Amino acid sequence: MAMIDIQDLTYTYPATDSPALKDVSLKVEEGEFVAIIGANGAGKSTLCYTIAGFIPHFFAGTLNGKVEVAGIDSQHSTLQELVLN
Repeated sequence: MAMIDIQDLTYTYPATDSPALKDVSLKVEEGEFVAIIGANGAGKSTLCYTIAGFIPHFFAGTLNGKVEVAGIDSQHSTLQELVLN
């Protein structure tokens, strides 16, 4: 099981026309080291917010796709469930 499993993730902030993330897919296995790098405005923070569960719990917008952390769906779980696992 992947520790982070993202499939076809697209996220658009409110009041914007272009998605901050579009069709992102990523798997990170247990023990792997990953660096997220890119230019300003490339979506690095947005990607981290989705992995942490802040999107959709604290940030409004349109989220499509699947984000699982340690087998837990971050969109349909509480932040408490994500933190405890």
